[in-house]
Amino acid sequence: MSTETPEQAKARLADARADAKFVHELHHKALLGNVPVITNLGTEAIKTAILINGGTAAALLTFVGKERLIQQPNIVWALQCFAVGLMFGAAAAMLAYVTQFFYGTAHASMKYFTEHPYVRSTRGSRICEGFAIFTHMCCAGCVFAAYGYAVYAFYNAGLTLSALTLPPKP
Repeated sequence: MSTETPEQAKARLADARADAKFVHELHHKALLGNVPVITNLGTEAIKTAILINGGTAAALLTFVGKERLIQQPNIVWALQCFAVGLMFGAAAAMLAYVTQFFYGTAHASMKYFTEHPYVRSTRGSRICEGFAIFTHMCCAGCVFAAYGYAVYAFYNAGLTLSALTLPPKP
């Protein structure tokens, strides 16, 4: 039998609710505090991949048009690689948006309680989090592929362009 008075029970319940509210706010602030940092880093990586592939393709087309080198197979292959890298960069931008949607949905579908554990995952939040992790990894793969295609395209373009700058053999 409990010897707790009704006033003590109300005070204990108020303390538990205050603790739960504190943990709920802490959980929400922790998630929101990390999102801008992660989003900015990812956005910069995607923008850089798109800029490298698109900008270099435009510069190479400008140079090729001037020198009439479009018949060189390495130049054509380099332009194709830059185009594929640009498509991977665009796919990464789309996947980043989808990833943020899934992470936000997972966070919004968590349940808050007044007893420990104060924040609990639901079936929906676990499913959304799984999709978010999957699209996050696909996004990172697209960014790495865009950089890889850029490096390979630089190599192919360099083969042809370096042959133009070498003096002829005597």
